[in-house]
Amino acid sequence: MERVFRTTYIHNSQAFNICEHVYTCRQDCTQHFHTEGEGLIEISFFLNPVRLKDKINGVENEYLPNHAYIYYTPKNADVEVYLRKGNSYRNLDIYISPSFFNEWATSNISIKEFIRKVSYNQYARLFNKGIPITLEVAHLLEDMRTCKLEGISRDYFVRAKVNHLLSLLFEKAESDADRTITQTKGELGDRDKQLFEDVKNLITANAERFFTIAYLSKAFGINTFKLKKGFKELYGMGIFEYTTKIRMAKAIDLIRNTDYSLKEIAFKVGYAAPSSFCVAFKKAFGVAPGHYR
Repeated sequence: MERVFRTTYIHNSQAFNICEHVYTCRQDCTQHFHTEGEGLIEISFFLNPVRLKDKINGVENEYLPNHAYIYYTPKNADVEVYLRKGNSYRNLDIYISPSFFNEWATSNISIKEFIRKVSYNQYARLFNKGIPITLEVAHLLEDMRTCKLEGISRDYFVRAKVNHLLSLLFEKAESDADRTITQTKGELGDRDKQLFEDVKNLITANAERFFTIAYLSKAFGINTFKLKKGFKELYGMGIFEYTTKIRMAKAIDLIRNTDYSLKEIAFKVGYAAPSSFCVAFKKAFGVAPGHYR
């Protein structure tokens, strides 16, 4: 039986370990292993064209193509991964210390329950159905894969990307999950309108920065559901859509009125990779940034 496994290590630090796995089998096979060492929370992005199945401590799991899954495998767990002949599997995994994940626990009751199970070293899976990998998520993964920075600059870059990824994943998952928070319908009060105006002004004045929903929620003392719903109700678009709109408006101004290179402009509007900036720009305006020069 011939099996081909290839692992590429993308980042290794105290906060995160990131690697990409590619593997194929010429015959059906089962990979057995036993976890050792400290238990870590894993965010797995399944970039396969086919489903993958495994079993962790006797619990069977299934992973859909082009979906992300967040789960915790306990210490000393027995794992079986089932591979089918002729299939190619590829996934990018981010391993995160549970202590880093704790800061998200206040933003969602499902995350809080997930962290509780982790604290008892129990197998746990957040958002069982998985989260579809959007184009924006795919670009963030590519940014991390191709990052050329080193040292502390690389650490901060990766941390920012992981936070951004978690925000996007949680936002997508929450839109499909049962709501545990209810909100009375009706017009927004003056106090709420002023609060959302303050959020909008912060984003507008800092186009080069990325503010997560969790950060804005804590900074302005409002739960994440109300923040997202109220902002969209008031301004007709979500927070991430508004952020992109502000970035693109600033980008066009810099392209037309300065001599900055496109790489410099990308950095000034919050994109670490010029390729991601160009993709976002073309998606917004239908043409490449160079069209305006």
